[in-house]
Amino acid sequence: MKKTRAFALLFALLLLLSFTLCSCEELAVPVAGSNGLSAYEIAVNNGFEGTEAEWLESLKGADGKDGVDGKDGIDGKDGVDGVDGADGKDAETPVFEQTINQDITENKIAITGDGVDVKYATSVALKSAVTVSSTFTDASSHSYGFAGSGVIYSLDFDGSAFIVTNYHVVYDSLSTTSNKISDQIYVFLYGLEYGDFKVSASFVGGSMLYDIALLRVEANDIFKSAYERGVLSATSFDEFPVLGETAIAIGNPEGEGFSATAGIINVLSEEIKMQSLKDTSSFDIRVMRTDTPINGGNSGGGLFNSDGALLGIVNAKIENETIDNIGYAIPSSLVHSLCENIINFCYKQANESVMRPYLKIQILLDDITTVYNSETGTIDIIEKNIVDTVVSGGPAHGLLKAGDAVKSVTIGEKTIVITRQFQFIEALLLVKPGEKFTILVEREGVSTPVEITLALSDFVAQE
Repeated sequence: MKKTRAFALLFALLLLLSFTLCSCEELAVPVAGSNGLSAYEIAVNNGFEGTEAEWLESLKGADGKDGVDGKDGIDGKDGVDGVDGADGKDAETPVFEQTINQDITENKIAITGDGVDVKYATSVALKSAVTVSSTFTDASSHSYGFAGSGVIYSLDFDGSAFIVTNYHVVYDSLSTTSNKISDQIYVFLYGLEYGDFKVSASFVGGSMLYDIALLRVEANDIFKSAYERGVLSATSFDEFPVLGETAIAIGNPEGEGFSATAGIINVLSEEIKMQSLKDTSSFDIRVMRTDTPINGGNSGGGLFNSDGALLGIVNAKIENETIDNIGYAIPSSLVHSLCENIINFCYKQANESVMRPYLKIQILLDDITTVYNSETGTIDIIEKNIVDTVVSGGPAHGLLKAGDAVKSVTIGEKTIVITRQFQFIEALLLVKPGEKFTILVEREGVSTPVEITLALSDFVAQE
């Protein structure tokens, strides 16, 4: 049915184009004066008295001064004596200026100007990009490996770092390790994709259901040296992407080393169904869509904007002969929440899973609208999310009420304004056990802050 509709639309457009082109002949304008009166005869008919020579003389202007040069490219006025005034000087053409300042001591690159070229954005993004190699051993003692990509989430001056990648880059169901995670994970920096420069990384934690894994590099000299030279840094996040903005993918396609491709964001947020790595089941995951070329080995790598900030972690693509360049990335806002969750619950702990909090409430989408944002020049989607059910005995019982409209969530010093339902769900990933957080709701027309504290028993592993 979709193919029929698409073909019908294309056929209609072809008909419209054909009609437009054929109609051009009907718009032809007759040549002035053909099969008609001369200009002098028209002037006589309009009341001019005199010979044709007198009529031509009357067209000349009386004596006058030449026009003065105009400013900013505006022509000088014509002289009334029939001599054109001199043309005004051309206005100076504005020059696009872009300044790049690199401070190696402080490990900063600052780009200023009216815009940023993709090549500079790529250079900034490369500072946080790595390639990932995972080796496994199966029950037959056969060794094999996966090639993927990653992004430096955080970085310390001693060369220690957290690196985010896809769960499927470091996991394989045939692995003989107890958790099926590779016990030989190496990462490589740009330009140093050689055995002598491999950096060992360990698995901290993650979730197959979110397809995110966090790796750890401890006090490494290669990372430290690169940090000091200003060619290595943690990524910055773009948590407010815009439809149609530049999307640069940096990864390790086919395991051949670093590569950059570019496109745009096609869809800001949607859910796709992915196959479980453990069995035949499937699950839904929130992603953004891009037409940036994505290939095997890009998994776990970053999708960056034109400032080199992270838009998302590349995790999937559609492989179909009839479809071109439909790839997906886990949005950076979700990536940030997941990484913080893994650090809180897994780093230097026995747990290796994302821990999702459950308030035991049900939130329904009550209304949705679009608003033009004059400050950003974008069209924003605004959802109204209403608390529908509060389970008795749950952590929100007696605090939230049915009918409350969720406006924002404040955790520590961070406030997340809730305009989409997924923002509320993902914001809660930042909550720690025993930490008080605030949900601002609109209750009977009044803004009401609701403070909640979750116990460890309110969290459930998302393996």
